[in-house]
Amino acid sequence: MTERLRETCAVQIREVVLKKSDSKLYSKIRQELGDQQPGAVMVFGLEAVDDIDSLLAATNQVREEFRKNFHFPLVLWINDQVQTKLVRVAPDFESWGTTREFQTPPDSLSYELIYTLSQQAKEILTNFPDSDPDKFLYELNRGVDNLSEFDLAWQDLQHQNQEIEPELEAIFYLMVGRNYYAKQQFEESLIYFHKSLEIWQRINCYDWQGMVLFHIGLCPYGKPERQNLVEQCVDSLAQIFSLDLANRFITQFARVLQRLQRWEDLETLAQRSLTLHRANGNSIELAQDYGFLAEVALAKLAWIKAKGLAEQALSILPTSFSAESTATLSEHKAKLDGMPSFDKAWYLLLFAISENGLGNYQESIKYLERAKAETQDHYAPELYIRILRSLGQLYFKKGDYLAAFRVKQEKISIEQQFGLRAFIGTGILQPKRRRANSQLLALEQPEMVADEIIASGRQKDINSLLERIGKPNHKLTVLYGPSGVGKSSLIYGGLVPVLKQRAIGQREVLPIVIRVYTDWVRELGKLLAEALDARGFSLSFDLESVKVIVQQLRENYERNLLTILIFDQFEEFFFAYPNPADRKHFFELFNLCINDLSYLKVIIVLREENLHYLLKIERIINLETISNIFAIDVRYYLGNLSIRNAAYIIQVLTEKSQYYIEANLIDKLVHDLAGDLGEVRPIELQIVGSKLQSNYITTLAQYREIGSKEKLLEQFLSEVITNCGEENERKAELILYCLTDENNTRPLKTRGELYSNLSNLGVGETEKLDLILEILVRSGLVLLVPELPSQRYQLVHDYLVVFIRQQRSNALVAELLRAKEAAGRLEIQANNTEIIAVTKSSEALYKRNRESLDPLIEALKAARRLKSAIAVETDTQSRTLATLQQAIYGVRERNRLEDHDSWVNSVSFSPDGQLIATGSADGTLKLWHRDGKLLRICVGHSSYVNSVSFSPNGQILATGSADGTVKLWNIDASELITFHGHETEVTSIGFSPDGKVIVSGSSDGTVRFWNLL
Repeated sequence: MTERLRETCAVQIREVVLKKSDSKLYSKIRQELGDQQPGAVMVFGLEAVDDIDSLLAATNQVREEFRKNFHFPLVLWINDQVQTKLVRVAPDFESWGTTREFQTPPDSLSYELIYTLSQQAKEILTNFPDSDPDKFLYELNRGVDNLSEFDLAWQDLQHQNQEIEPELEAIFYLMVGRNYYAKQQFEESLIYFHKSLEIWQRINCYDWQGMVLFHIGLCPYGKPERQNLVEQCVDSLAQIFSLDLANRFITQFARVLQRLQRWEDLETLAQRSLTLHRANGNSIELAQDYGFLAEVALAKLAWIKAKGLAEQALSILPTSFSAESTATLSEHKAKLDGMPSFDKAWYLLLFAISENGLGNYQESIKYLERAKAETQDHYAPELYIRILRSLGQLYFKKGDYLAAFRVKQEKISIEQQFGLRAFIGTGILQPKRRRANSQLLALEQPEMVADEIIASGRQKDINSLLERIGKPNHKLTVLYGPSGVGKSSLIYGGLVPVLKQRAIGQREVLPIVIRVYTDWVRELGKLLAEALDARGFSLSFDLESVKVIVQQLRENYERNLLTILIFDQFEEFFFAYPNPADRKHFFELFNLCINDLSYLKVIIVLREENLHYLLKIERIINLETISNIFAIDVRYYLGNLSIRNAAYIIQVLTEKSQYYIEANLIDKLVHDLAGDLGEVRPIELQIVGSKLQSNYITTLAQYREIGSKEKLLEQFLSEVITNCGEENERKAELILYCLTDENNTRPLKTRGELYSNLSNLGVGETEKLDLILEILVRSGLVLLVPELPSQRYQLVHDYLVVFIRQQRSNALVAELLRAKEAAGRLEIQANNTEIIAVTKSSEALYKRNRESLDPLIEALKAARRLKSAIAVETDTQSRTLATLQQAIYGVRERNRLEDHDSWVNSVSFSPDGQLIATGSADGTLKLWHRDGKLLRICVGHSSYVNSVSFSPNGQILATGSADGTVKLWNIDASELITFHGHETEVTSIGFSPDGKVIVSGSSDGTVRFWNLL
């Protein structure tokens, strides 16, 4: 049709053909045309674009650029599916065009259909060496849509005796065989695969032979037949004119077998290709062969063998890259761009898994961290995710639960960004990223709107926000909505990526998102500097004051930038600064942004229940350009999802992540999620969806076996609790329970209050409380509210309360209370037994000698235990107190030493217990016999004697005095020596165990040692 159009039309027509990886229609056309303005442009290949939703969304956003720069007719050749998406995703752009539907002439319909099928097959062959193995298997297992139409077309061509090229016939048989394979009708599948193989062998197409042989090998066969087919496949590929292409095919076949866990087939393929690569000197591929053999060994739990194979691969790697780095062929250069780090990381991962299997956990962690450092997530996201999974499991096994949880969160985020995960649970959506063909392209990868944003219908919200930002007089936007509705995800995963890639008017946009307010000046300055640096504007100074930040914002105007300041979770600013005086500088900046600074817009994001904080701004700042901060043109509400949008988002996200679920399951799920509300909470959709995917529930029957959405929510809660570690699970469950109450609300509680709650439930060991709280906060289940004097914790969503209290928490609490009561009874019994025993001892001693001190000492022990005991029987209390009273009245004074003229500061017994030394405020040291007889008086200090001590052998006395000296005395009262050194009074003195050193302490703040040798 296009050929006839060129023949009959005098206008010059340029063709633009899109590739699968293209993401921007406008940029693609500009790149193809340069400055030319042809008579007309026709665009082909829209139906082949991998991410058609993102391309159409980007097209809709730059609609005006088409009108301003393309002064010619633009024809888009599309199918029905793209037409539907065009109307939904790019309604503004579509409204400018006219749609014309063409019918294929009857006489050529059949041939066109078969030709279309052949193009699909060629695309499979062309893309296979560089495609994701999971995608290949996903398409293989789905089969061909509407194959019956192609079959009828084939029969029609045969009835017309129309000559068909052998290549077209072989491709048709291959695609029919794939369709039977998808239906698991393997006998029929093999018939068509063999028909296709016979033709390719006849016309000597070795790449197609290899592809068909591989398909045959995927069908169920006995071991000898499969082994023979795998070897034939490698041998056929070895005959391809391009050795590099053959190697890429073999490597990709190996990866598919690895995904299928067909370890015997993978071993056969690797061994066969090992022989081929040794003969051809392909050291890079040789190392890969050892890597695949190591994978087989790991699957067989042969840890030592796997470790040896990984070591062989690593030993080949440096030689292979140094040897081949001089290659001049562009394909080798392209390969070497990404291969070194990817392969090295893979072999390090295999080595680490082997070490883990051998029980060398620390070594395994070391190699995993090295593998992670070698891997660029944008180049090999699957490998990066596998490394993270292994690293997280090892951290968890070691008991480093927080590190394990952080790695797990990073893994989930990477899966979401690269479209490998349909649902992310409670995480914040991040911009979509495209995998690169080279590790060198990391900085060139643009951020794209997350699939979840487009599929959920939030694109219209982004467009509305862009429209507001684009209005010159629209300075402030307040984005608000219920908790969990996806406000932060809309900002990070939608609005910011769009703003970074477009101009508004003639200015580039500089979006800056701040969500940490504890040191907001430094944080804003850092974010502003990073954003400018990314645009090529390096700063030679730090932005660490409001004055410098304002000056930089003014300079942004001179640099032709439109600055967008986005204050996410803005209520936390008021939590961080409860004192109004501490908010002064922020309000000054806010005032300048709204009333003074040109080409600067502000977006405030906060929860609906916290809108009242805006009154604090309006009360302090005179918003000259805004009449009412609550005006409808200032506020923008973000609500829950409609049932229809929720169903669409599930369909799109599951298909994009190659996780296909039944349409009737989607319908049941969205109605369960909507409930009486009639709307679907995005956060609940993400949580339930994440558990659907982790359980691989794809049918309505499987969903009904689980029970309900509530069961999936319970699973999610259990998973978060498990993340805290086995020994902390009970505490984590109780903390969640303590963040609810009997009225099914979610109270705010401080750490101290939670500690007290746990203690009351009988949980004494709470040293891991901070760890558990951090994991609960990071998981998105618990909200940390920064307040003074103590930050508080709260469950994020009301609907979680019921699940937490109805789960096993109620039973667990009841069990704990019963255990606490039983433990209390046992404690009372133990206390009674111990106290009664000591009391009886006192009573017995009293009967023996009532005037002795011994009964009193025992009675005091019993009384002290009684005082510290939490619970004791009443009879025990009465008996213990009566015994103590009896002992007190019964004891009599034995002796009294009276001779000092002032109070006594220190008393010391000699080591043998026969002598007593006393130091007094009268300045004397006196020596007594234990019967009370005064033996000697030592005079020499000019002030109080504060401390007295006998030497270990009992022959020397040391004294410390308020006159600042230390003196030594013989027991005959003769002074031996005086030590000077302290600036003020000596308060304490003592001998070392061997009697060779004296230590003294003084009120001058020093401790001195005195050597007696």
